[in-house]
Amino acid sequence: MAKKIAIIVSGDTPDKAYPAFILATTAAASDMECHLYFTMMGLNVIKKGVAEGISMPGAPPLIDMIKSSRDMGVYMYGCTISMPMLNIKEEDFIEGVTCVGAATYLDIAADCDVNLFI
Repeated sequence: MAKKIAIIVSGDTPDKAYPAFILATTAAASDMECHLYFTMMGLNVIKKGVAEGISMPGAPPLIDMIKSSRDMGVYMYGCTISMPMLNIKEEDFIEGVTCVGAATYLDIAADCDVNLFI
């Protein structure tokens, strides 16, 4: 049985967004099932048009890492509890994001071998 990893992404700065997608693509390449849960300011990372403006010197564009993650089967979730706080609606997200609440995320995380908070 494949190992599973769940990562909470709570920020929208490059130092928060890049590690999440580096770990996600590495996990997927290692045949791990990977779940990214975006909450609070992390929700901005998965909003349409935002990732294109997030970059770091020497790193691929964040939007390319997001597309690679999605293509590799990484699950991406938006936190429904945080969405109204930031005036974000489900249709604001990029393709492939499922909106779930904290209880659903905890069910997913409880079944994972590794849980991280970024």
